[in-house]
Amino acid sequence: MKLDNCDIVTAILPIISSVISGLLTKERSCSYNELDNSKEFLNFLPLRSAYFENFQTEESMSNYRYILKDLIDIESTAQMFELLYEVAQIPNAVIDMEGNVLVGAGWQSICTDFHRKNPESETICIESDTHISAEIAAGKAHCIYECPLGLVDSSCPIIIDGHHLGNVFTGQMLHTPLTDDARYRFRAQAQQYGYDEEKYMEALERVPIFPIEKHKEILKLLSTITQQLADSGLAK
Repeated sequence: MKLDNCDIVTAILPIISSVISGLLTKERSCSYNELDNSKEFLNFLPLRSAYFENFQTEESMSNYRYILKDLIDIESTAQMFELLYEVAQIPNAVIDMEGNVLVGAGWQSICTDFHRKNPESETICIESDTHISAEIAAGKAHCIYECPLGLVDSSCPIIIDGHHLGNVFTGQMLHTPLTDDARYRFRAQAQQYGYDEEKYMEALERVPIFPIEKHKEILKLLSTITQQLADSGLAK
């Protein structure tokens, strides 16, 4: 099911209200290793790169008594974020300070199967990761960034009890519909990096499109959900 972009937030809120009561716990219902080996999380393994190197500050990685996965029910939260992707096509992830992907859905194959599998283009991906991490580490409320390969990623911090415990991530997406010029650019990239051109273009056509203002609303929504869940877990 796909919705018009202008109806996305309205569509998401009933889902949140229907499942949120089952999400709040300080006890994890499954281990990270179980999630790590599950099919839906395999696509997020490329995020274990330089993305979080700049986040591990003395303040955020001090002797705080909790880490993010202590405060949210991983399995139930993952189910909710999967629903968000199924209903509204919003790629998403919640990532802790060590770079572990705790929940997520919708990572785009144009990135996992092409950009991050080619050593040359993967270098560009890592540079983009590092740029986003540096922006968040500098104290920005969020970072929305178009990478040199033409896709848009974003992140915002999860601050609990004054400590930076993780980040909400959304992407990859586009802010405007594809034009002939944009398609020409991506075809040129396929040729430059030796991708299967037709499969690469098929993957491009599957990338969701959200205007930048809607993108900001989405990022704020996902961050608010995760932060409230963690706050509630802390209160328990």
